Amino acid sequence: IAANMTGDKFMGTDFTYDEIAGDLSYAEQYRAERLADDVLDGKSVYVLKLIPTTETPYGSIIMWVQKDPIIPLRIELFGIESGVRTKTLELGEYREVDEQLIPHYLEMRDELANTRTILHLVEISSETISDDVFSLRYLRR
Repeated sequence: IAANMTGDKFMGTDFTYDEIAGDLSYAEQYRAERLADDVLDGKSVYVLKLIPTTETPYGSIIMWVQKDPIIPLRIELFGIESGVRTKTLELGEYREVDEQLIPHYLEMRDELANTRTILHLVEISSETISDDVFSLRYLRR
């Protein structure tokens, strides 16, 4: 993916290429400010406001993080100039994959377009895929 396309929609969904690839580095790009703890869907959560420390695709982020285990449940993304909430990501159905809790339900809502994309992962494999799989020859089979 060309660098100038990483903020574009991934295959027509409400996710961008950056978001689908998981390339956002919250610790490196944002400073966290703890807001009042809350309850989300019956779960005790920390609420964090993330403020950018470098050039980022969002002006700020509000994140609801379950306390035990520590996993994100909701992420609200706000525009840089407008400060308006542009997207909301809901995460759920966490399962252990290679000793990490991975969400198998992801719902991204584009608040401005009033659309949403749901990814419901059935299975995640950590098996190594050969580079040949991504060749034109392989795809034409």
